[in-house]
Amino acid sequence: MSTFISTRWVPIAFLVMSSLWSAADARNTRQLYPLDSPSNTATEQAKRQAVTAHTRLATTCISQAVLLHPLLVPLFRSGRIDQLIAGIGNACAPEIRSLVDKYDEVYGPGRGREFLFGAYLSDLPRAVAEQIKNEVLKRDY
Repeated sequence: MSTFISTRWVPIAFLVMSSLWSAADARNTRQLYPLDSPSNTATEQAKRQAVTAHTRLATTCISQAVLLHPLLVPLFRSGRIDQLIAGIGNACAPEIRSLVDKYDEVYGPGRGREFLFGAYLSDLPRAVAEQIKNEVLKRDY
């Protein structure tokens, strides 16, 4: 598994990490998220709904940025969605930061990064491919 992560996800992980370091490390999470905050008492469904908009916003931004990649069609055809995502640079840094911040607000300090580098990052290529496939098919002709 570590070989898979190191060879395929390093460019994406670096992109995501570089957009997060300054904002996330500078805040005092105890003051921002007290134990009795409303986010700690929300139901699981309400928590998911609270982060869904931010997740969609980040994924849509990444998908739109990927559509600008000069090698979009050949990379998409060869299944190299990860390479397309890595090629966007910091274009979606504000949206990614917003997602992490919202996740931290809802689930607790540090959970945003955990989500980002876990479930979100592992599903991102599939989600991006799903969002861009129709546009790629139009360009492929």
